[in-house]
Amino acid sequence: AGHLGQTVVYVIILASAFAVLGEVYGDLLRAAGATERLMELLGTQSPITSPSNPTVAPMPSAGSAIKFEAVNFHYPSRPLQAALSNFSLRVLPGQTVAIVGP
Repeated sequence: AGHLGQTVVYVIILASAFAVLGEVYGDLLRAAGATERLMELLGTQSPITSPSNPTVAPMPSAGSAIKFEAVNFHYPSRPLQAALSNFSLRVLPGQTVAIVGP
């Protein structure tokens, strides 16, 4: 009876190992398909081409100021967490401003 029990346990272990191998093989096939599509995308040519003789855009001689007052903003994925809360800013003509965060 002991040998029969051991044999059954070994067969169960072996069957579960083959089941895991089947899952890994399925994942491998999906990854191969995704890689093929990725390589196809990487091989395409962009319809946007660079100009043969690029020119610099002229700087405007006069400008306008821009002003933000009490701006509130949150990302759609985080509606309860404000990214900006009561944010105010004034940018004068000729100034360059970057708003960055974590």
